[in-house]
Amino acid sequence: MKHPVDTSQWGEFLLNDIATLTNGNKFDKNKMSHDNPSINFVSRTGFNNGISDFVDKIDGTKPYPAGAITLALGGSVGSTFVQPKPFYTGQNVGVIEFENKSDEMKQFVAVILNKVCSTQFSAFKNEINKHFKRDLSIPLPLKPSADPSNYSQDDIDWDYMETVMSRVTARAKERLANLPQPTDKKKTPVDTSSWGEFVVGELFECNTTKAFYPTKENLPEGETPYISRSTYDNGVSGHYNDINDEFTIHQKCITIGAETGIAFWQEKPFIPGVKVYTISHEQLNSKNALFVTTVLNKSADNYGFTQLRSMKKLKAESIKLPLKSSADLSNYTQEDIDWNYMENFMKTIETKAQTRLKTLQKTIA
Repeated sequence: MKHPVDTSQWGEFLLNDIATLTNGNKFDKNKMSHDNPSINFVSRTGFNNGISDFVDKIDGTKPYPAGAITLALGGSVGSTFVQPKPFYTGQNVGVIEFENKSDEMKQFVAVILNKVCSTQFSAFKNEINKHFKRDLSIPLPLKPSADPSNYSQDDIDWDYMETVMSRVTARAKERLANLPQPTDKKKTPVDTSSWGEFVVGELFECNTTKAFYPTKENLPEGETPYISRSTYDNGVSGHYNDINDEFTIHQKCITIGAETGIAFWQEKPFIPGVKVYTISHEQLNSKNALFVTTVLNKSADNYGFTQLRSMKKLKAESIKLPLKSSADLSNYTQEDIDWNYMENFMKTIETKAQTRLKTLQKTIA
């Protein structure tokens, strides 16, 4: 059982008072070169420490140093990471630098900052970038000698933070060491030579959803997922109550965010955000749709903040899908698409994933 941390004796500090804050490089990933990549590129993703690419060093532009903290001001709002190597940033990524602080101290701050930002801020409603360098504050532990009613920056207990994170890191390393080790089994590439090529706009019904910004006035918080252009959590960035059922889409479908280009299968009714497209087909279900989204996401890296996956571009894209064994490879139609193969393929993947998850749960319990 997890024991909550008692923060009643902690102090509240403006981030701008205890660290140096900048708005990052604001580079566009699709404009970066990769001839001799040596620098991490940090974007607004919530995965892989925020690192979404490996790019060339730019003459005259010094990368941010290893040890600096990055904060996603948009996209995966609130994602906070201590960067292990020098880096550049994309659009809407804040950079936080502390002087003479260990990585363990900064990891502690990053956890607190992620918690504060992910719960207090959201895209379109109360955005972090309006507060980042002005009044963003976080709670931090105070030294035992501090007066909770009258404290200063000198009372911040950095040693406590370092001790806590050192223990957490040690436990994590121990658990990682006990995890089942990967086998030497090589991945077998999928043979797509007998697959057919189909134009997205001809195969699927593609629609642009109504541009909508949720506010407390037009949508109170509730149970219906709000699908935005996020790249994680199936695109869900909040839950609202569409009282008059004015904005909710009830049809099961695939959603794609124009800015990120990432596709997700939506099994339940949802409220779409701005520049979110839907793709539907009578044959799609919860299994084969995951196969299709994987195929669609292979092209997602071609899009970004300045290169949107517009509806026009999406409809014109071609994707490869498996065909029935009876299909004529030189003369096939949409009727030859093997939806059952895709469904069974994903069922197998899901079974393997569940087995691995159960093994992992037993290991870290």
